[in-house]
Amino acid sequence: MSGKNFAIMMFILGIAVGIIAWNIVMLALPAQAYADATSGTSDGIIAVSGLVTNGISGLWVLDARDTKSSPSLCLYVPESSGRTFKLASVRRIKYDLQLVSYNDTTDKKMSPSSLKDQIEKLNQEAEKNSGNKPK
Repeated sequence: MSGKNFAIMMFILGIAVGIIAWNIVMLALPAQAYADATSGTSDGIIAVSGLVTNGISGLWVLDARDTKSSPSLCLYVPESSGRTFKLASVRRIKYDLQLVSYNDTTDKKMSPSSLKDQIEKLNQEAEKNSGNKPK
């Protein structure tokens, strides 16, 4: 066998060993599965599932039947057994829904009050321009 054939044979053998090693490493790693978010409603109860933290999905339940008093938002997460859920958090969101902004890091010219002023200015200009056009 010539030196060139030997080198080609060693190259192919190296690739085969690399592929086998890659498969062993990949099979040894734990598989990560993420649930797709789904939702559904029934008589004012809204349920949405989705990722809460890395690798953990949760179920959010919104009771929107009585929005005048105070809708509730609940979060359920699976217990370690994976067979049952536990209640992780509950919150009345009556006042949350009245917030215009909170902890907002957007540009100042995009703040709610700034946008409101810009919209009012544009509406006034549009009214002036529409009044000046011949009919």
